[in-house]
Amino acid sequence: MTTLTRRGWKLATPMWFPLFCVAVTVLASVPVGILLDSGNGVGWYWLVASPLSAIVSGWYFTRRPTQMPDLRGLAVLLTGMGLLIAVGLIAWLYRGAWSLVAPWLVVGIGLAALAVGMRSLATAVVGGTAIASALVVAIIDPTHGYSWLALIVGLAAAVAAATEMLRTEPGTSHG
Repeated sequence: MTTLTRRGWKLATPMWFPLFCVAVTVLASVPVGILLDSGNGVGWYWLVASPLSAIVSGWYFTRRPTQMPDLRGLAVLLTGMGLLIAVGLIAWLYRGAWSLVAPWLVVGIGLAALAVGMRSLATAVVGGTAIASALVVAIIDPTHGYSWLALIVGLAAAVAAATEMLRTEPGTSHG
């Protein structure tokens, strides 16, 4: 029974791929931000990259041999959509003192909600890292604050994706 329970939890937490998408998308935003050298350039990047990452992650979940229960799958879908919409609206409409970190706070909160829905400790760690990093950057206001945030959150997501991938038994990670 313990083996079946452990295997069931591993099948129920297929978060390595979405975390990998987060890591690649976030880390790629750093050179984009440097190359475009403007807030608008990064904003346009996220306008394209966020929905694309969400679509690819959604495709991954629909291709899995084991699907989530309807209610949990719907909660995860609604959380993901709310996350995309909230970050987009904040990034494009809010110009206050916290404009750099506000989207990262929303991402952290959204990832924490997804972590609960997907029962993924690795996702919770990435969400907590995003929240903590955003708060630290808001308080100390370092030079290149965006790059620091993206590097920290991107590397946390990469480590979390690798951890989730290693946790998954051979044969259960394919989609």
